[in-house]
Amino acid sequence: MRTIIGFMSLGLLVMLSACSKSSNSPTQPSSTRGTVDWSKYGFTTVTDAVTITPGAADSVVSGPYDIQIPGNAFTYPVKFELLSGNPTSFSVNAPSGETPILAFAFKVVDTQNDSLVGEFGHPVNITVTNSQITPQSWYYNILTNGSYVLNSTGMQVTAGQMKHPINGALYGWVITTPSSSGGGY
Repeated sequence: MRTIIGFMSLGLLVMLSACSKSSNSPTQPSSTRGTVDWSKYGFTTVTDAVTITPGAADSVVSGPYDIQIPGNAFTYPVKFELLSGNPTSFSVNAPSGETPILAFAFKVVDTQNDSLVGEFGHPVNITVTNSQITPQSWYYNILTNGSYVLNSTGMQVTAGQMKHPINGALYGWVITTPSSSGGGY
């Protein structure tokens, strides 16, 4: 019994120690945590790019994509690229009953040190307008291995439009619509 209580006490101490540590996180978002060059994972076309000055709001508008970048998203200059991919190349891992209709990603580079930026100081807001988007459409994070992970937090979908805040360039994204055979979650 003492052994069990000892292990439980040790576990509790470890948990309390982890929770009580002060954060050493920099005020600037990480430039490397989980960041990859999405152009190597199926998002091969740069559809538009803009260089963003710290403190200045900007936008990237290209095809169905309208990305509003707040002035407080970055505290250093970045080159912000909108990448697109062929939706059919993401079909192999699509959830059953769903068809990819749009595929996009961001490539954001800190122009001071030429490093990829993974997380943003504040989210950018994307509006995607496409006649194939329906209220039954879904929005997924795409991992480097092509896996789909549902990302519905903060998503607003209506007929022909999807809106979503995005906190970083840690994933690619695919929007799907139900196949004629049905689907969805």
